[in-house]
Amino acid sequence: EDGKGPNVRVIEYHIEDDSNPIDVFLRLNQGKIPLTDAELTKALFLQSDKYDAQLLPYVSPKLDLIASEWYAYEQQLSVPKFWHFISPYDAQSTPPSIRLLLELAARDLQSETSYKDTPELWELKKYTHPCYTIFSDYLQGYSGEERLKKIGEIWERIYTIFGLISEWYEDQELYHYVGYLMCTESSSSKRITLLRKLLKQAKTCTAPEFKASLRREIGKKIEAICLNELSYEERPADIHWVLLLHNIHQHIFTSEQIRFPFDLYMKEKWSLEHIYAQQSEPLRNREEQIGFIEEHIATFREDAFGDGEETSSLIVRLEDIRSQIQEPEKKESERVSLFEEALGLITAFEVNQMGDTRSLHGLQNLCLLSRGVNSALSNRTFARKREIMREIMRERVMTATQEYIPMATRRVFLKYYSASPKDNAYWRREDAEAYMEHIRSVREHYTSPSKAND
Repeated sequence: EDGKGPNVRVIEYHIEDDSNPIDVFLRLNQGKIPLTDAELTKALFLQSDKYDAQLLPYVSPKLDLIASEWYAYEQQLSVPKFWHFISPYDAQSTPPSIRLLLELAARDLQSETSYKDTPELWELKKYTHPCYTIFSDYLQGYSGEERLKKIGEIWERIYTIFGLISEWYEDQELYHYVGYLMCTESSSSKRITLLRKLLKQAKTCTAPEFKASLRREIGKKIEAICLNELSYEERPADIHWVLLLHNIHQHIFTSEQIRFPFDLYMKEKWSLEHIYAQQSEPLRNREEQIGFIEEHIATFREDAFGDGEETSSLIVRLEDIRSQIQEPEKKESERVSLFEEALGLITAFEVNQMGDTRSLHGLQNLCLLSRGVNSALSNRTFARKREIMREIMRERVMTATQEYIPMATRRVFLKYYSASPKDNAYWRREDAEAYMEHIRSVREHYTSPSKAND
């Protein structure tokens, strides 16, 4: 408005009768912000000038319905919890969310028709419009009611795809099974291929059959992985996928029906954390050395098990080393030597609780954490890690932060998997064995059909 009422101006551009209006529009807008594949496709579907005037009263309501449903799909797909359980696109190149529905429909149309063999369309660089190209070529030559019918057939595909994905999202098991399988694929193209496969299966089988099929698909991902042979140093990727499944499985069968947050998972960089962390490099800073020793002294004082005399002797020696490190005149080389002695004593004592050194880098001593949380826990005692994790969770509730600690990881530090935990100070051999047994049972749920209904 300009103060005198509505003020609208329209720029009209006349073109030759034999010109393609979309081609002219694209040429006029070269060098400007490019239209997306989805925007061009929407314009193609809703293009009313392709119909004679007498048909418009019949056509307009149908096009309005497509426009209304398009908007509804965009709104739902823009919800992070919905989008990230199903999105096949890499975070740095995510197109408008409705492009997913268009691409799935376009690829199916392309594979079912012989109008144009264009598989290379999907490999072209950005600012190309493969969905629009396929749909436009498919509609070429159709006009009037026949064109509307063809657009309706395309839209029916999109409607069906969105309906199935929405059903998966609403179902506790399907949401987690599909979300996990999408996470394990290594590229956008592989995730698209997986989605098309799952959609095809879902159209031809019952819900129980589809769930069983997904469990088998997950089983294929992990059945070749020997849990006892997994090592942090040699096979971290396999460990990641096993632990991710272990965490997701907890959500599927928890009585609270709490869902695994794929949106938070996709935002983070993830790493493997040693539950009991063996210090790999001696600390050189005096304050850090003292803090490390004092933290362990405090833990050992709270120890309620084992040989009290052995623990007392260890504390006395650690206190003596701490006092020597605190001496201002002590040279760095001497402090490092003293700290290495303390580290050796601590490691020997705690490895004794673990059972053996081989288990330090095995699956039974590893959990999944975001790199941010992992750095906060680095080289801490089990008891201190437990405290820090509680602080992070409390802060998350109080301040609504998005820091996420996976459910199974939280349960590890609560000793949830241990039948009769002796204390909360150490990660002991029996705790590690109980944790490993639970991971093994989760794996069997997907690799052994008889276990799936347990």
